[in-house]
Amino acid sequence: MLGFSLGKLLLLALLIAAVWFLFRAFTGGGSAGSAGGAAGDGGAAGRDVIDAEDMTQCRVCGTYISATKPSACSRADCPYRR
Repeated sequence: MLGFSLGKLLLLALLIAAVWFLFRAFTGGGSAGSAGGAAGDGGAAGRDVIDAEDMTQCRVCGTYISATKPSACSRADCPYRR
């Protein structure tokens, strides 16, 4: 018969906590003890900043190009050709 006892529940909680901490350690999402970051910010200061850019889809060929600095492709009917 499968019964719940305090010992089994504590062992299960300990196992779940160990798996969670190992997962966080290997994926770089560590807590305050990880490299970089202060105790209260969750380590955000140590993370790399990714430069993101808005993209827009070309109405002729359908490829995505920079919304701020569009460049022409090799097509003769490219709307961004100057």
